[in-house]
Amino acid sequence: MQQLDRLKAKRVLLTQLVLSVLLSAAGLVIGRQFALSALIGAGAGTLANAFFAFWVFRRYRAQEPEMLLMRLYGAEMAKVALIVAVFSVAFLSIDTLNIPVLLTAFVIIQVIAPLLGSRFGVG
Repeated sequence: MQQLDRLKAKRVLLTQLVLSVLLSAAGLVIGRQFALSALIGAGAGTLANAFFAFWVFRRYRAQEPEMLLMRLYGAEMAKVALIVAVFSVAFLSIDTLNIPVLLTAFVIIQVIAPLLGSRFGVG
């Protein structure tokens, strides 16, 4: 079961990475600020999810469910903190940031990519 879970996580992360590149490239067609905003939004989601998956699946032991639960909660809190940090730095340091594009790219990475990755997974 552990290997299957890791495989699914890798598929979702790979799908998020591919979608991040595609969203940034699509933004580049419109303009550099759109590409940068899409890259930051999608990148923040992908980075946070990669961190979450690494934290949860390292030395995973199904025989210790309470430890796994604590690891899940800790990883989720760290994931949210990482997203807040990336968005805060972006908001404070980039004047041309397009907030709707950034948030749309982030939502696509958080919602669409996991659906595609678990269903049709690349890899």
